[in-house]
Amino acid sequence: MLSSTLGEMKPKLTPELAEIVGIMFGDGYMKNKHNHAHVIRIFGNLSKDRVYMHYIKRMFIRNFNIVPKLSEYPKKNYLELYVYSKELVDYFHRFLLIPLSPKTNLSIPGYIKEDEQLLISFIRGLFDTDGCVTHQIDRKNGRKYYYVLIKISAKSESFTREIVTSLKKLGIKSFCCEKIWRGNKGYDVVVRHKNTISFFELIGSNNPRNKVKWEQEWGRWDSNF
Repeated sequence: MLSSTLGEMKPKLTPELAEIVGIMFGDGYMKNKHNHAHVIRIFGNLSKDRVYMHYIKRMFIRNFNIVPKLSEYPKKNYLELYVYSKELVDYFHRFLLIPLSPKTNLSIPGYIKEDEQLLISFIRGLFDTDGCVTHQIDRKNGRKYYYVLIKISAKSESFTREIVTSLKKLGIKSFCCEKIWRGNKGYDVVVRHKNTISFFELIGSNNPRNKVKWEQEWGRWDSNF
């Protein structure tokens, strides 16, 4: 259980706590309804995110003295980390400004935007849940050139543009683009080519899936075919 009651709790705004906020803005789910369970859920890919989910579990233990449950669903290939706690849900929502689900009109909390270290950690948590490392191949003068990309996906255009602005503040160039995914409109924040180096040097990743993928992709960035 949490070490103090909600009325006595004051958020200690550490970089690790900001990373948890970023995780919740990404693959987090939170409900707070009367006569219903007060629950926090975080989802991951069973085949890719097992190690990362245990990392998140340890963060919850360190920061909140709570041991989340971790369930696996092999048929649907996903993991679910969850906590039932009205106190923690209230803390997340009222003090850390994490939105309840369904998450709409997302915006980076002001206390995070005002602190560079918190902003870096927030973006890392968001990237490790709603981001990926990929590539594109361009054709120029009859040759193919390989470029590394970092993407962070969101449903809200305003939220993706807010991330672009925040990355610019940190000295990292990026841009926003619209996409259609499974019939639904969405948006990607895209960091391209050598700017991915700046991203990983400053923001980095705590998800092995992203770290390994970036090392693999960047190793062949200047390939031409």
